[in-house]
Amino acid sequence: MSTRAAAMMDIESEDMSTMRAFIRDSLKEQTNEIVGKIDSMNNEIKELTKKTADILDSVEYNSVQIRKNADDFAKLREELEGVKTEYEQRLLTQELYTRKSNLLVYGIADEREPDAAVRETFDKMGLSGVEEMLFASVHRLPRTSTDPTNFRADMPKPIMVKFVQSHDRQRVYSASFKNGDYLRTNKISIRTDLPVPLKKVRGKLANKAFHLRKTKKMQTRIMEKGIDITLEIRKNAQDKWRTIGLNEDV
Repeated sequence: MSTRAAAMMDIESEDMSTMRAFIRDSLKEQTNEIVGKIDSMNNEIKELTKKTADILDSVEYNSVQIRKNADDFAKLREELEGVKTEYEQRLLTQELYTRKSNLLVYGIADEREPDAAVRETFDKMGLSGVEEMLFASVHRLPRTSTDPTNFRADMPKPIMVKFVQSHDRQRVYSASFKNGDYLRTNKISIRTDLPVPLKKVRGKLANKAFHLRKTKKMQTRIMEKGIDITLEIRKNAQDKWRTIGLNEDV
């Protein structure tokens, strides 16, 4: 082999070694770079995993808090409803007290003078000393939709009688039950003066009582005890009175 050929082989061998070293170093550098990226991605994944866990914990905590707040709100609302109901009942009781001297007379023709008309009615009910009864006021009330006991447009306006002496009022009210033939014959009724919400209850019960008398031949009576208004029924005088609800069937 010539000296030149040997030199060429040495050069080629050196170039191959250099190339292999370059490739090895390049692969090592790329490998290190990839490993670095993988390590970075692993760290990011760990961080994201931690953040996700923190978010889930926060969501769970907030969910618990939301449920607790909802329960607290429901409880508070229930308490407020109770306070409101108690307050409304107290107002009704106070208003009822201011009306305790009054009676309402329904069915007397509008053209009649109120004072003379009610005295004549009380007299024909069999009461004595009617002319000596003292009234603080006697006047007709406007026909309004807030009074369901006076729902027909052709009915006379009711007369409110405010008694000076409570025993006169009680005599008249008791006589309206015991000696009510004159009232029934002339389609006149005497009722207590109630606050509007209680008048609505009484009006609904009165309509139900009328229906039961006509369709079921039941005896009925509406009982008033404070702000409690109830309807009682029985088949005949030998039966006991029993309370029936507004939506209850017989």
